[in-house]
Amino acid sequence: MSNFDEETFKALIERGYTKSDAEMFSRVLIEGGYTKSEVVEGGIQFSPVGPYADDEGRDKLYSAIGRFICLFSRLESTIRFRLKATINIFGEAFDAIVTPYDFAMLCTVSEKVMNRSLDAEAQKRVKKVFDRCRSLNQLRVIIAHGTWTFAGARHVSRQKLEEQWHFKFLQEIEQAGDTAEELTLQICDLPPSWLLKSQLRTQPDPDPQLGVHTKGRGERDS
Repeated sequence: MSNFDEETFKALIERGYTKSDAEMFSRVLIEGGYTKSEVVEGGIQFSPVGPYADDEGRDKLYSAIGRFICLFSRLESTIRFRLKATINIFGEAFDAIVTPYDFAMLCTVSEKVMNRSLDAEAQKRVKKVFDRCRSLNQLRVIIAHGTWTFAGARHVSRQKLEEQWHFKFLQEIEQAGDTAEELTLQICDLPPSWLLKSQLRTQPDPDPQLGVHTKGRGERDS
């Protein structure tokens, strides 16, 4: 069988695994970046191979994943603030309304609300940015919920119920982080830009997500 390690299969059988479980595990171990196995005291020992097998590779992997998660979180908080500015609701009331949204729903609601007062051309621009955000969220799901090995991340789609391997190259994770950073800036620049500036001037309380202190409602610059 393809991607099937006969020696691993026999070793698992000897340790009490059923044939179906032994076949599944031996196949997953090989596809996950493990080489020939041997039985040792206490279990089966596997020698890892793959781009993340050594210390340097793992350190770069952990750094790239952490960077992506941080930048994606910043993207999500920026979308939330743009939604705040658009519907003009701040503080606990906004949190109570928006907290139940997952990222995909947050994008859908934000796009719908922001497009109410825009012309067709501006609506296309908003849609394009949020479509990219949704696509990036699919990568976030894989990074956060996939099964990571030395050879990449194994993930089973809920729609297709088929496994796929992702991020076999570190650059793919780094590019995902770059995309999150780029989209954050694009969200800030989406029309109507005057609305964002207006709300920054009139927001009643400091917004800890932005790290800036804003003037109280109705106050003007001297």
